[in-house]
Amino acid sequence: SQMNGQLDYGFDWDREYFVELAATVRHVYWPISVLIINPFLIFVLYKHTKMSTDCKIAFIVHHIILLSFDFYNGLLYQMY
Repeated sequence: SQMNGQLDYGFDWDREYFVELAATVRHVYWPISVLIINPFLIFVLYKHTKMSTDCKIAFIVHHIILLSFDFYNGLLYQMY
């Protein structure tokens, strides 16, 4: 029941605490990932690895996709 403003199954906790926490984590994580972590990994993969060219290209493309995913979900997509 929704007596006293509480939702069934403890969803009031989700609404009051976890939505704000998830939004804060999203706002902190995406710039670190987009501006520091993924560019660093792409640089290391490009310059300092001893793997075959096709594997290196696949890993670099994978990190570019991760970078674009983090950018989209962190900056452009608004959850609520």
